[in-house]
Amino acid sequence: MPHRPIRVLIVDDEPHIRKMVTMIARQLKLEVIGTARDGEQGVAMFRELKPDLVLMDINMPRLKGTEALKIMMAESPQTPVIMLTSLAATDVVMECLEAGARNYVRKDVTPKEMRGLIRETWNAYVRERKAKETQH
Repeated sequence: MPHRPIRVLIVDDEPHIRKMVTMIARQLKLEVIGTARDGEQGVAMFRELKPDLVLMDINMPRLKGTEALKIMMAESPQTPVIMLTSLAATDVVMECLEAGARNYVRKDVTPKEMRGLIRETWNAYVRERKAKETQH
């Protein structure tokens, strides 16, 4: 399989957060294939672009990240989604993890910490996939 950049979709209603997460993704050599401003647009772009990875805010207008996540997981449960949150409400974070999110990142962490969490989450996903492939 040819090596290609990891294609990522960023979903957040705050323009400065989309810009910051895009910059962090590019520092990780990820290819940002789309940015969406709310959950509805995020789901539409998810269906159209079929990203390898999604970085998505929890609280957004029109369709909350929790709801968008459930739709994405119903359609493509293998796609890793990392939730972005400015709130540390553990019940909401747990709801996302139970619905299929692979991890969550607080928006107030440093860019270095965010890069580390994204990298760790992706690497864990890749290890899981390789383990499943060797079982078959």
